[in-house]
Amino acid sequence: MATLVLGMKEGDEFQVGHHCMAVDQIFSDHEFRLRHSSGIYLHIRDEPTNVAAGIWIRSGTRGQRHLARVCIEADSTVPIRRLTEPAQPSAIPAAALAANQPHSPSAPTTPTNRRAPG
Repeated sequence: MATLVLGMKEGDEFQVGHHCMAVDQIFSDHEFRLRHSSGIYLHIRDEPTNVAAGIWIRSGTRGQRHLARVCIEADSTVPIRRLTEPAQPSAIPAAALAANQPHSPSAPTTPTNRRAPG
């Protein structure tokens, strides 16, 4: 068995094998409810809960009030995917990404700032 721990907030989705699940509600730093794609709700605590053959889910330690630590235990051959990407603020302005140029805080990131080759 392999264990993967995902930090997830309410509404975040993941897939274990062919089973899609979402964090429905977070009750505390070690207790939350999952919604299975079949419509079943699972109350998850510190003790492992068998959600399908060979797939166990429990609450991880050091959770936060608005972030569930979902511990997924499954055979290492079972694919696990996060379906909702975690929000990570970008340090690079969108204009720099669009212009495909390095970001320099002192230089404006507009197309007029680019020099002609040569």
